[in-house]
Amino acid sequence: MSKESIINLFYNEHLKVKEIAKQLSISSAYITKIIKQDSRYMQEKDFRKKESKNNRKIAQNEFIKKKREKQRLEDNYSYV
Repeated sequence: MSKESIINLFYNEHLKVKEIAKQLSISSAYITKIIKQDSRYMQEKDFRKKESKNNRKIAQNEFIKKKREKQRLEDNYSYV
């Protein structure tokens, strides 16, 4: 449960703070304190932000696609 293992899990394994806290049974505040001391923190934060934005975009597109398909099916049944 060393600082190196926390840094490895966050920066190399790309685990979330809550996941690391649960896995190592330590507080998320302590993990945040450790990772913020690392010089790579801002770069990793930007990377995760862009990844999250992209994932939301994909999820939104899937939601819209399913909604349109559902509407088409309902329209087809209404004609029958």
